Amino acid sequence: MAHSSSGLGRQVFILVTGVRFPYALLNLIIIKTNAMLQIEKTSNKPEVKLDFENGILDIKGRSYPEYPELFYKSIEDGLDKVTTSTIILTLDFEYLNTSSTKCILNLLKICKENFKTKDIKVIWIYDEDDDDIKEVGEDFSDLTNIGFKFIEKIEC
Repeated sequence: MAHSSSGLGRQVFILVTGVRFPYALLNLIIIKTNAMLQIEKTSNKPEVKLDFENGILDIKGRSYPEYPELFYKSIEDGLDKVTTSTIILTLDFEYLNTSSTKCILNLLKICKENFKTKDIKVIWIYDEDDDDIKEVGEDFSDLTNIGFKFIEKIEC
């Protein structure tokens, strides 16, 4: 991390691919332990739970962060700590913007590459009236050659 001083006090920056990002712009609450990575949900960022010991990644909510590459980089880095022979991804999006779609596709490709000899299970959850989100999941499944299990949420 690089530090920068200003008249307002000290700011912390993260260096990502040669670009300095003020960490405060991410507005994230990240809890990271030896066993888990957890990112709290905001209005434009999904909730993330990555359990390293059990190989479970849950992402749920709306995804249109200002810096999606930086947001999803923390998840990609956490995948290196997964110690199981199976990884289960449960993806439940209310909304995905184009940049987030690219990051999720990259995340799936990383899982496929990193877990070649391991079992990958993807559960894609979508609202019954949201054909767009369902189609994104179908596209991801086709592009990655990973079999997805699709679950339709039905409102009562």
